[in-house]
Amino acid sequence: DGNFSYVSPSICKLTDYDPDEIVHSAPSAFIHVDDVEHVHAAINEAFAKPGTPIPIDDHRVRHRDLKWLYFEGSAVCLADGSHVNGVVFTCHDVTERKQHEETIYRQANYDPLTGLPNRLMFADRLATALLRGRRERHSVGLLFIDLDGFKKVNDTLGHKAGDDLLKEISIRLAACVRSDDTIARLGGDEFTVILPNIHGPGDTEVVAKKIIERVREPINLADTEVYVSASIGITLYPDDADDEETLVKHADTAMYEAKAAGRRTYKFFTADMNRNAQEKMQLEMELRSAIDRNEFDIRYQPIIDLKTGRITGTEALVRWNHPSRGFTSPDVFIPLAEEQGLIVPIGEWVFRKACTMAHHWRELGRDELQMAINISPRQCQEPGFEQMIDGILHETELPATAI
Repeated sequence: DGNFSYVSPSICKLTDYDPDEIVHSAPSAFIHVDDVEHVHAAINEAFAKPGTPIPIDDHRVRHRDLKWLYFEGSAVCLADGSHVNGVVFTCHDVTERKQHEETIYRQANYDPLTGLPNRLMFADRLATALLRGRRERHSVGLLFIDLDGFKKVNDTLGHKAGDDLLKEISIRLAACVRSDDTIARLGGDEFTVILPNIHGPGDTEVVAKKIIERVREPINLADTEVYVSASIGITLYPDDADDEETLVKHADTAMYEAKAAGRRTYKFFTADMNRNAQEKMQLEMELRSAIDRNEFDIRYQPIIDLKTGRITGTEALVRWNHPSRGFTSPDVFIPLAEEQGLIVPIGEWVFRKACTMAHHWRELGRDELQMAINISPRQCQEPGFEQMIDGILHETELPATAI
């Protein structure tokens, strides 16, 4: 009749039920509702194939204290057996194995700090969203989010406060999206949002505005009220790209445009952004080898006493004599050098060349000329900055008062 007629002592021990609580009951009384159909199908197949063991994969069985145990086993019909008239259902407890598997799965696919999908899970969800978008002919939106001011929180309040901030931001992001949208943390203070099945750019704009408003609200950390904001880049499938990699790259590009526009805003990707990003990447590659190729030059701008007309000093101004672009303006390559950390070797090169020229002028009897040299704040923060200054002054035999 489909009910239990016998239960072994070992099953009772595992589940903490007495035999008479199980006997005459249906499997559905103890097996998880999502697994009952699977178990019944195996039992029915066993009836149809007497004597043949039918495997029953992982299924959940309720313990007396209402927790779920994972069992696996097999069913075999012994209707013609001398002692058994029915299906024998044998199983063993695999709960510990399942827990290990789930732990490994979460470690591989979820961010341990926020509990959000990580980069690996994000890539899988995005691929699935695009596949469904192609099949059902609808758009997919992708938001690339970077927090403005996160580094300052980390540096001033410590990494514990920074972690608490990221956890709070993840909660706020979840409040801005639908249940079938995906929020992922790619690392650091970078988040993404996948918006499947949308009608167009307007849907992504609504979400971006919500996120900007929620993120900018004050956060209490270590008894301190802090403020951060979000810069967001937006791309759409299939308008901007039809593959995951390009879509992510374009969203990242648009996010940097949002930062350049003053932060705490969002930007949609455009073809012009792509061209600018490619030019910037090319310029960065060329900038990295410009020192080795001796492409930098220094122009010395005179500093004049307006009362006497005498030159009292000079300011050293670096110029880049690009092999194909010609002289490139500092307001083009200096910000790029600071962003990429290249300003440190460039700054040291400028300091050495300017000090060498100042020493040369002193040898010509122009001891009164002072040399003004611009130093990036980024360079001042580098370990060994003071030693570099002292070393070059000693190397060029120049007194510090000459700079």
